[in-house]
Amino acid sequence: MIKFMIVSLMGALLSLPVVAAHPFATDDAGTLSATAFEAELCSDYWKNSAAFGFSLNHGLTERMDMGIGICRTQIPYYERELSGLELGLKFSLIPDFLALTASGELGGKSYSVNSIVSKAWGSVAMDANLGLEVYSNTNQQELMYGLCLTCPIGSFSVGAELGGTQKALSWVLGGVRYALNDLLIFDIGLGNDLNGSMVATTGMTIAFPVRFEKQ
Repeated sequence: MIKFMIVSLMGALLSLPVVAAHPFATDDAGTLSATAFEAELCSDYWKNSAAFGFSLNHGLTERMDMGIGICRTQIPYYERELSGLELGLKFSLIPDFLALTASGELGGKSYSVNSIVSKAWGSVAMDANLGLEVYSNTNQQELMYGLCLTCPIGSFSVGAELGGTQKALSWVLGGVRYALNDLLIFDIGLGNDLNGSMVATTGMTIAFPVRFEKQ
């Protein structure tokens, strides 16, 4: 699934690819089934900051997803704005093991590409990301990485992740996802940018399986 990470952790997560399973920023190598849709609502907040986001993802084929997303910064008021529309594509090279993504804001000055490896050992799953963000207005590039471990416990899935850039490790986050059923998932997470800034995040994912009957 392609997703749009709106939480900041003081900006650490804003530049990540538009992929993953909220509340985590690290993407997994899976894709949606062809013709399926998935919508995600999320909010991020802490003390004097708040942001809200929405994304819609669609399985173009069994190996390719497309997604769009947008977010709204609500607090602080002097940063209040609606972001530009972001577009992302995800292609599975080896199903559920290796994938590539590309994303960027329409009309924006930066875009990112990301490689994803997923591996499971028993009930524990690992997702590793290595990507590059390019700024067209300055010709600068920034290397990004992320590592996430998750484990299912009944209807719950608990996990932890860390990530950053070539400059430094810039965030850690722990989270829980709860699957009410196959179509509705709730989540909550708590993160830190390692400089003393915290962020709480909550979200809801809604799946829309679409089937076309042959005539």
